[in-house]
Amino acid sequence: MRYPLWLLGLCSVVASAAPMKVFILVGQSNMEGHARVETIDYIGDDPATAPLLKRMQGPDGKPAVGEGVWITYHTGSGDRNGEGFGKLTTGYGSRQDPTKDGGKIGPEYTFGLAMDRAFPSRCCSSRRPGAASP
Repeated sequence: MRYPLWLLGLCSVVASAAPMKVFILVGQSNMEGHARVETIDYIGDDPATAPLLKRMQGPDGKPAVGEGVWITYHTGSGDRNGEGFGKLTTGYGSRQDPTKDGGKIGPEYTFGLAMDRAFPSRCCSSRRPGAASP
């Protein structure tokens, strides 16, 4: 029941501001994002994926930030389940503490960067991983 109320709250905030694209990513445990941030560099080893690396990293080699993309992510472990949110960047993968960078990425990262390029206006990505099938 919390999820529909949360979505209603998001919609009311969006309705009061300029139009915004909202993408809700849902899935099972793989949606949490278990890829370590350090693995991003290996994308450059394959000529077929090297162009993607240029979008995932800035000129300084640090992970790119989606300037027009915000993320909200419900995650955590046990009693520490909660929400992480902010500008899209790495670290929103699986987190033990929802308020701290987990050093991981999930599908939200490249999806969000692609949406940032596709929609010059603001957009929001919300991720709701689940551990089991409904």
